[in-house]
Amino acid sequence: MTRLFFDVIALRRALVGVSFAVLMLVVSAPNAHAVNTPAAGSFMYDAYDIVVNNLLKGPFGYVAAMFVFVTGIAMFFRQLIIPGIISMVCTALIIKSDTIITSLGALIP
Repeated sequence: MTRLFFDVIALRRALVGVSFAVLMLVVSAPNAHAVNTPAAGSFMYDAYDIVVNNLLKGPFGYVAAMFVFVTGIAMFFRQLIIPGIISMVCTALIIKSDTIITSLGALIP
């Protein structure tokens, strides 16, 4: 019993230490650069155009969003509330992905 108790305490301390180390790495980024929507003809515009404009904002993105939405509704009927809420949030993320990309950007140290 006491051996198991000390193993749990050691595991909790290790988890807190790793979480603190990851937090310090994230917070201590020296420079942050936001990712902007590339202009036509610039570097990586074609990749951005295909992925965001043609896939996520196109028919594939809406079909995927509606599939996730219907799956979330089915989860609500099965009384799986948390996965249903996650599905609804993912649906909103898929539909508004272009706005999220331009507003949040990315941290590049």
